Amino acid sequence: MRTTCKSRSAEQTKEIGIKLSSFIDKGDIILLSGELGGGKTTFISGIAQGLNSKQPVSSPSFTLINIYDCKKNKKPVSIVHCDLYRINEISDIAGIGLEDYIYNENYVVLIEWAGKLKEGILKDFLEIKFEYLIDEKQDSDFGNSENQHRKIIFDSRSGYWDRKINLLKNNLKNCI
Repeated sequence: MRTTCKSRSAEQTKEIGIKLSSFIDKGDIILLSGELGGGKTTFISGIAQGLNSKQPVSSPSFTLINIYDCKKNKKPVSIVHCDLYRINEISDIAGIGLEDYIYNENYVVLIEWAGKLKEGILKDFLEIKFEYLIDEKQDSDFGNSENQHRKIIFDSRSGYWDRKINLLKNNLKNCI
């Protein structure tokens, strides 16, 4: 299942992340891709805010993994935020311990630049792609031709994520 939402600002991108957080559970894996500055970390900060994190979200480009302590329905949950932008080879991923989080049902795992990794994940995951809308043709699906908006594409290949994306879509006005 594929759903596309439009964001007109960083605040709206964050708001979509907040909305998605209400459907996220421990054990969920979300892979994020898109150009530099496309909104991935802003979106993740929305998820963290929606899960009541008190820690500021920053891109773990140099540390590779950040962990944020959160609460959902007053129960503790931790977000593992990983950024694989600087990883050149799939073999380099093994040394950072990411698989310990992916297969641990106590974490929500959010991975930026996960293209190198996704074929090796043996669990259901959601893919989210961020694209700039820079011309009228791309933007026409949303009835607007302003520049620099973003298209956020949710791509699921499982019934588990299809249900969650349908719930998200029903709670947002800017999705098709």
